[in-house]
Amino acid sequence: MNSQSHKISCEACHMEEEVRVTGIMDLKDALPRRWKRRIINFRAYILCDVCGHPRQFTKGISPYLLDALDLPPNATCDIDEIEDFRGHPDNVTWRRERKNSKK
Repeated sequence: MNSQSHKISCEACHMEEEVRVTGIMDLKDALPRRWKRRIINFRAYILCDVCGHPRQFTKGISPYLLDALDLPPNATCDIDEIEDFRGHPDNVTWRRERKNSKK
């Protein structure tokens, strides 16, 4: 199968990474390891492992991301996975609150 190399850039910090795409791939499979596609204010952003980390979204979107993406202070984001935060009690509580609010 034909494979191509592409550069992908984080929309917040502009870090670049090279990815290899083979055939038709889903975006999540084509992104570098731990990079995320986040929907913020109804727009999709490609973020690196640091900028897209769930820590940037605890108690709202971090001031860093708001500034880097030029977002308004009341911007919203819905992230489904918080697997990186299993150990910290504050984050576990936040995860439970989010799960309960979806019911």
